[in-house]
Amino acid sequence: MYKQLHLQHNQRQPPAPTEDSNSTERHFRQVLEQNNVAILGDPAWDERRRQQEEEEEVRRAEREADILLDVRISSSDIGVTVLGALLWPTISSLVGSCLNHVKWVRHYFPEPFHRNILGGCLFVVVKDMANLLYRYERLKQRRSRRVRNYNEASG
Repeated sequence: MYKQLHLQHNQRQPPAPTEDSNSTERHFRQVLEQNNVAILGDPAWDERRRQQEEEEEVRRAEREADILLDVRISSSDIGVTVLGALLWPTISSLVGSCLNHVKWVRHYFPEPFHRNILGGCLFVVVKDMANLLYRYERLKQRRSRRVRNYNEASG
């Protein structure tokens, strides 16, 4: 992640800063930053490195949570899948018979078989929309989570 450069401060009194030395130091820090080199022992760099490590930890936790979520979703229970496959024609028939009560549906789809197909398609679309809404809400909830320090939680 970061290369580390350790500078030891052996001087007892640093030289008085001049305009030239400040610009040189600023340029030196910019070059180090562009090359992802951290200066050990410098409070500003230590604080920045600590913040970046915390951000990386949060990103790693989010990636792990995403992986776990994907595994849980992809390894759905076989019994639920088989039961859903067996119940799908029944649900299609029920939705198709409900569509029979709508006049314009009866006009465009006079055969019960066609209404059952339409009912099955309608069921799949509604089920997928509900599933997407559920996933979106879970993702939004997970992104809004924040890790609190022990002192913040107890006080």
